[in-house]
Amino acid sequence: DLNTRLIESETLDPADIRSLIPEFVSQLQAFRTVGAILVCNANLDTMWVERVDDSSNKVAIFETKNGSDNCVEWMLDEDGELLGDPIGSYRYAPRERPWYAAAVNDKNERAWSELYTWAGSEAEHPIGTGRSRVVRDEQGKLLAVIDVGFTVEELSEYLNSIDVSPNG
Repeated sequence: DLNTRLIESETLDPADIRSLIPEFVSQLQAFRTVGAILVCNANLDTMWVERVDDSSNKVAIFETKNGSDNCVEWMLDEDGELLGDPIGSYRYAPRERPWYAAAVNDKNERAWSELYTWAGSEAEHPIGTGRSRVVRDEQGKLLAVIDVGFTVEELSEYLNSIDVSPNG
């Protein structure tokens, strides 16, 4: 709910998805079990920052103003700045993604998605889930759909790190 509050308070502006990158990088650095943070605005412009490993992140950006149905990825520096040339691109349709559909199709406009294959340009895509929700303004206008994603691998590592007593 952190990003919901930041959007509702107008601290974050989902209309300018690129402006959210540094904040999402900072959140990934703070919350080590989170694999990705995603946002899709009312225009269907979509951006997410995804953890690649312990020391690097990438960003994926899909912008409708480009007239393309491709999402483009870049590696990021530690401050959330794009590094060099894009590392890949692929077809993307926000409304078809499980994280987006989970929130918009839920009567409370917030839900966990089923496990699904994450989008990406790498050969092997992570399998994960996420907690997504719709964010609206006071008049009920859609501002964004946001998601916090977790890979199965990250969830497994986290659960394995928990010390459970011999008695449960």
